[in-house]
Amino acid sequence: MTRDYDVGYGRPPKRTRFKPGQSGNPSGRPKKKRTPAEAEAKLLLEDKFMMRVNGKARRLTAYDAILRVLIRQGMDGNMRAIAYILKRAEVLMANAAANEKDRHVEGAEILIQAIRETFLPSDRDESEPQPIGTSPFGAGC
Repeated sequence: MTRDYDVGYGRPPKRTRFKPGQSGNPSGRPKKKRTPAEAEAKLLLEDKFMMRVNGKARRLTAYDAILRVLIRQGMDGNMRAIAYILKRAEVLMANAAANEKDRHVEGAEILIQAIRETFLPSDRDESEPQPIGTSPFGAGC
């Protein structure tokens, strides 16, 4: 049996090499198992309940309701809520850039712009200061 190449380190025999398109790890890396606490938290955040939004009753997930509360707190001047909302919105926009079908892109862009216009002094006219605890979007926000 003659070989037209050397067999050795980094050069396995041709019969033992992976075929084109064949993976060396067909099952892939095992998925991370959720702890019972993580699974319970996910279920709780996906629970739906009724909430009044703009005067109309709507079914929302707990996660959506929490985000709405954070937005309201941010508009009232809570800087931690603002930081979380901006961070979340930027993550949504980054994910949307990778996946053009994401429905949250436009909302995230509007949210970021509204918060920056409201709370960042470089974007506002300094002659009319906005008192902390008031919302420029009206009394209902």
